[in-house]
Amino acid sequence: MKQVRRGLKIIKKESNFPLLISYNNMKIDIEPTIEKAKGLNKLRIEFNELDALYVVRLANGEDYTVAWDKKGLEEFQPNANVSDMMKAWEEGILRTIKINKKAAETRNHPTWKTYFTDENGKQHEKAYPLSDVSVNNFKKYVERDLKKVGKMELVKLV
Repeated sequence: MKQVRRGLKIIKKESNFPLLISYNNMKIDIEPTIEKAKGLNKLRIEFNELDALYVVRLANGEDYTVAWDKKGLEEFQPNANVSDMMKAWEEGILRTIKINKKAAETRNHPTWKTYFTDENGKQHEKAYPLSDVSVNNFKKYVERDLKKVGKMELVKLV
């Protein structure tokens, strides 16, 4: 099987014509907050003659995602719920904060490793040390991501 686009796969049959199969679309299982669209989003709704656009917003008021139309949102992650997707994003932000905070405290890169061989010929790995500039950058990443922490909400722009 070959993935063609989100939510659709082509299955080769004996004939020359492929069969398109659609998966279940993402379910909007939470009630969105309704807001009046402004700026480019308003123009996009008018130009494309859409009913509304959907965006996931952080607790600090910053938009976390692009604005989707309903079809784009439903096809974004087939066979899932909006609430599950938003919960996974919230957990991802917390996990990133934890990783970056540990890197700044231990002064070791979270994923990079260096390898060395001891006098017996056995190979070992050691965490890659961070410079002062890198430690400061990881601290900035933590500060940036702490602003994103909080309950996300689905906003319907009309």
